[in-house]
Amino acid sequence: MNKRVFFSLCLILILSSSLPAYAFAGSQQKHSAELGHMQRWINTAVVTVDLYINSNGRAELSAIIIGNTGVESITATAVLERIYANGTTTHIRTWSNMRSEGNIWGWEGQQFVARGHDYRFTVTATVVRNGVSETVSLSRTSHAH
Repeated sequence: MNKRVFFSLCLILILSSSLPAYAFAGSQQKHSAELGHMQRWINTAVVTVDLYINSNGRAELSAIIIGNTGVESITATAVLERIYANGTTTHIRTWSNMRSEGNIWGWEGQQFVARGHDYRFTVTATVVRNGVSETVSLSRTSHAH
């Protein structure tokens, strides 16, 4: 795990111990005034995704999901897509069936992409607590310069 992800995970763990879980519906890059509603989950404390594309076209992807106390497992799928100007998308890559026992799941990956395009990274996970499944999802978009 790189230092940036480790630091983020530590900060999230500290902050999540006393805060309710919220995440913005839609892209994290939009200004908060542009966002519609906020989402609140029952079994999930934190969901965060990050997509950074360096000048060489290497997309660095990471995600952290922290379940509330008592979460038994988290199973996630991550998807990277290219977004065209007309709003259509093309699938780049999927990482699936990534599972963690317990209430913390973290992942990071890399993928080279073509510069000059927009990309969306989406993580969708099933969080299980007391036999009840909850689906959480969050996306992040970025432009490859």
